Amino acid sequence: MFDETVELTAPPNAALAPFLRGLRLPADGLLGISGGLALAERITGARLTGRDVKAMTSYHLVAPLLAELPAPGSSAPTLEWEDDQARAYRIAAQLRDAPPALQRKVAAFAVQESVTRAGLASRPPVKAALPRLSAARPPAVRGQLELQVRQALANESALWMRTGGDDPSAADRRIQQRGRAMDALYQATNQDPELAAFNAVRTAHRSLDIIGADLAPRIEAYLQED
Repeated sequence: MFDETVELTAPPNAALAPFLRGLRLPADGLLGISGGLALAERITGARLTGRDVKAMTSYHLVAPLLAELPAPGSSAPTLEWEDDQARAYRIAAQLRDAPPALQRKVAAFAVQESVTRAGLASRPPVKAALPRLSAARPPAVRGQLELQVRQALANESALWMRTGGDDPSAADRRIQQRGRAMDALYQATNQDPELAAFNAVRTAHRSLDIIGADLAPRIEAYLQED
């Protein structure tokens, strides 16, 4: 089903034009619930009865894949963890002082932790990329790996638009966890090793937080061991 905030007359949605003939749309071009049901009938060929509509208890929103991935994040090299800010400050100071080679290793370690707990580490594109994240020149995100990153981000975006982040189910939390884990992998490919480390750690921490796991002590221990 289409989300009611989709602007159907916008250029990117031009392919829907043949299905919109005869439908009365508001001046803003946004699709309401009734319009969404009518449009769904036209696209799928299925006819919805009053009984069908009454039986609907949930809906699924499909977010389009990004045409291209935005550049990895350029956020300031800081960490903000309200539940353990003292540790966040310590880790941030250590990361800033670390040589580039160690920053790359920390980014790779954070990604390994998050994708493993998300059940993604065995996927061939992810598995192939993991050992290369600690290299001076990290791998480019292309082909199947890029597709999987884009899909994970689209799934999380669609979830957010559908629920607003309120009261997520176990399946919703899995989508969030995986989206953030794949984003952490992407962030680790930043050409700047310091930004790669900070953004990978920040995003991987958010991924593990979904399941109540704390990445912070693992990162701190890793830095102390190296």
